[in-house]
Order: sequence, then C-alpha cells, then structure tokens
Amino acid sequence: MHRASTVGLYDPPMRSGPAPRETGLDVVRAVALVSMYVAHFAPSDGPGGVLGLSEYLTAPLFAFLIGWSAHLALARGRESVRDVTVRGLVVLLVGLALEPAIDQIYVILPWLALLIWVMGALSRLGSRWLVVLATGLVLVEPTLLDRSRDWLQSAAPERHGAGIVSPVDLLPKLVELAAGGDAYRLTVLVPMACLGVLVARHAAGGPVGMITGATACAGSAVLLLLGQLDAVTLEPYSGRWAELVLEALLVVAVTFVVRRAAAVLPRTARLLAPAGAMTLSLYVVQVLASQAWIAAGVSDRGLGGTSVATDDSWLLLAVLVLGSVVLAAAWARLLGGTPLARGPLEAVVHRLTRASAPVRAA
Repeated sequence: MHRASTVGLYDPPMRSGPAPRETGLDVVRAVALVSMYVAHFAPSDGPGGVLGLSEYLTAPLFAFLIGWSAHLALARGRESVRDVTVRGLVVLLVGLALEPAIDQIYVILPWLALLIWVMGALSRLGSRWLVVLATGLVLVEPTLLDRSRDWLQSAAPERHGAGIVSPVDLLPKLVELAAGGDAYRLTVLVPMACLGVLVARHAAGGPVGMITGATACAGSAVLLLLGQLDAVTLEPYSGRWAELVLEALLVVAVTFVVRRAAAVLPRTARLLAPAGAMTLSLYVVQVLASQAWIAAGVSDRGLGGTSVATDDSWLLLAVLVLGSVVLAAAWARLLGGTPLARGPLEAVVHRLTRASAPVRAA
C-alpha cells in the first residue's frame, strides 16, 4: 500500500467533531494570566524574590501554551490556514489598538500574533526537527541578541519619522520583533512554543509525563538555588543560556503541577478555568485598569524629586486577580452554551473561524 512520506513531517490522525477543552490547560492559562498581573503590577519581588519569577515565567508560558494549542488543533484536524491567519490577525489588531494608549505595560500581543502564525507552520514538523530548531535558536540567542542590538543602535540615525513607512523604517522594526527587542523576541518565544508542541506530543501524561514534570520541578529548584548562590547569573530578558534554561524548566514544571492539581481539585479547577479561557479579553481589561489607575494618580513614586503616577500597587494587583476570576466565572455561568461563553474577543475569533471545515484525507 502506498503511503505519503512523513519524513520530517508530523502526520496526526484526523478526527471529526468538536473536542472538549481540557480544564487543566485552561487553569494553566489562568496561571499565566496571574503571572502577567504580578509582573506588571507587583510593587516588589516579594519575600525571597518569589514574585520576581513572574518575569521568567509569563511570556515563555504564553508561548509554550500557543505551541501546545497548535499541536492540539492540528491533531484534531480542526486547524486550517484560515483559522491560524484570522486568530493571529485578531490578536495583532488588538495589540496595535492598545499600544498607543499604554504608558507602563509592554504589550506582548504583536509577538504572540506572529508566534501563532509561525507555529501554525512549525507544528507540522517532526519532533526531531523541532528539537533541532529550538536548540539551535537557544544556542545562537546570546550572540544574535548582541549583534541585533548593535545593528539597531547603528541604524537608529537612519530611521525617519515623516509618517511614511519605508523599507529603511520597516527593517529595524522587524529585526527588533525577531531578535533585538528589550523584553520580547521571537528567537526566545519560538523555542518555548516548540517545547509546548513536544511536551504535548510526548509527555502530556502517563509515566513519561510524570518523569518530565518531576525533572523540570527539580531542575528549576536547582537552577534557582545556584542563582541564589551566585554560581550562575540569572537575569530576565537577558537572552543568556541560564535564563533560557530556567524559563524552559519553569514552564514545564508549572504546567505539570497545575494540570495535576486541576485533576485532584476539580471544583477549584472549574472555578479558575473560565479566566484561562478568556485571556485575550482579560488582557484588555488589565490595560484599561492600568490606565485608569495611572490617570487617577492613586499610586506614585519619586523620580528625581518629582512624583510620577504608577500602576505598581498591591491593591490593583489583588483587584485584578480576584476580579478576573469572578468576572470570568460569572460570564461563563451567565452565557454558558452561547457563542459568547468564553469571552467577548474570544467570541469574535470563534465567529470568524468557525466556518472552516476540517481537512480530511481522501
């Protein structure tokens, strides 16, 4: 019998009909949301610097989940080029709409939109190719980051502000998005998303999943201890190998622990899962809350003898965490069974992509 070659490609089984969402994964998304709130609004790193871990966890965990979701969509035979394009486009447009109005939040949505598009293609690769790609990007990241930033600095005088986008203006922006950004870079997010695909394929459960999760937990603890002892240098957004390894270990460890906890505590998981299912809408909520807080001048900090309004506030952080859980749970309860159940922006994505039919082998 003739079979299509699958060398270098992943050829998942095609299944018809909608598949239920995994509550545990939505709880992991809710944890990523809370980690983002901590990174944005916590006034300090907390006791022992534990809250500072959000700087290592948030963006990599969102990327990891994009990779996991890309694998699930492909494996269920429900993902099309149109779906991926529309989903990424909605996220990109929301990010571009928010960016001009933001003072103190570095919007990650444009990077996540690009990552959705990239992983729509990369999730079709074989696991060995994903390992090679992710490892290669990690290995070259420190050098690539330094070279990209040097080039961006030298190219800065050539950039123009006449309101006309020219290739001279566009190229530095593309380099910044891909490899030279201060906080987010595709060269870091793509390996984390590839890791999400690999774990979803090979270590989502069973003995392999237990071993992978336990190893990630132990490895994270050891690396953090080495950082405390100054045996290794850990600095978020630095692009150095120690940071990237820690981020990879943390996202796997957190995903493992949270999914296990969700299975053991199903009632708590069902309470938290709606917040994870509407992260895009809640992202917009946190931006609006941040801007309102700053405009009201509720908190301030002294900079050179002046007082500058800031959104660094324990109260704002608590309100956003508790408010997001309550709002999402109430929304899901009131609108359950309707197209709006997962959230307003999520409903837009669903409406724009639901016409796509599964692609089936003849």
